[in-house]
Parts: sequence; C-alpha cells; structure tokens
Amino acid sequence: MMGLRLMAGGQPFLIDAEAVQEILMVAELHPLPQSHPALIGLLALHGESIPVLDLGLLLGLHGAGVAAVDAEGDFTDYAIGSRILLLAALGGRYGLIVEQVQGFFGVEAEAIRTMEHAALFAPCCSGVWHSGEGPLPVLSSDALLRWLAAAAPPSGG
Repeated sequence: MMGLRLMAGGQPFLIDAEAVQEILMVAELHPLPQSHPALIGLLALHGESIPVLDLGLLLGLHGAGVAAVDAEGDFTDYAIGSRILLLAALGGRYGLIVEQVQGFFGVEAEAIRTMEHAALFAPCCSGVWHSGEGPLPVLSSDALLRWLAAAAPPSGG
C-alpha cells in the first residue's frame, strides 16, 4: 500500500493514501453547535458541506491549532502547516485536519501489526507500522467515518 505520513497532536500517523482524495489548505469552517469538540465544523467545497474532524482532538491529544474559537464562534489560530485531508470511506466524504503532511511511503502490508501495540488509538486505527523510526499507528478511514457518523449532531434541529 502507499501510505501518507502525517502529524496530529504531536504524534506521527500513517493513513492509506488511496483514501485521500485531496490535500487542502485550511479554509473557513462553519461551526457545528452542540457537536463533539473534535467535530470542528463544515467545509463548503464544490457545493457540498463536508464535516471536518481535528484528529489530535479526536484522539485526546492537542489539536492542530485550528480548534480555537473566538467569542463570535469563528475559528482562529490556524497553524501554518495544518492541512485538511479530504477522505473517502464507506461511501462518504469528510475532512481530517492534521498538523502536517510529511509525505508518501510505500508500506508492505505484512509490516503492519495488530493494534495491541497502540491501544490508545485503537478506535481509529487498523494497526501499527514499524518503520525505521519506530511504530506508526495506521489510521483507518472507515473507522474515522463510523466515529463521525456516531458523533454528528442530529439533523433538523
């Protein structure tokens, strides 16, 4: 598989590059009142409203510097290197804010171990890739979308 290495909450991660449709500069997000703190807003893109998660906040780490909200409810403090990964999974699309995108890597599927080595990130990860720099949790775009579906505020109210 081709993996995309990224940073979130000061921690490196890997995600399957096939799930990444676009890598975007952080743009204006429309806040979602009464939603989980990691579900930080909606991105208007090509006539579609796309929910955006802050991966660092979702995992209980610090956010990417984009989750600060001022008194008017607008987002502030966008970190210079932050990006939105536009991901596709399970027939849906969503954005994932990360601190940094660090590049693409070829990863052998056999080199990805089970989650017992990264229990902290288990709900959003499919395994751990042991690179020369140490273990990297491998994010599951499907698991992230399932989390988003469970955390999204009810529509119509």
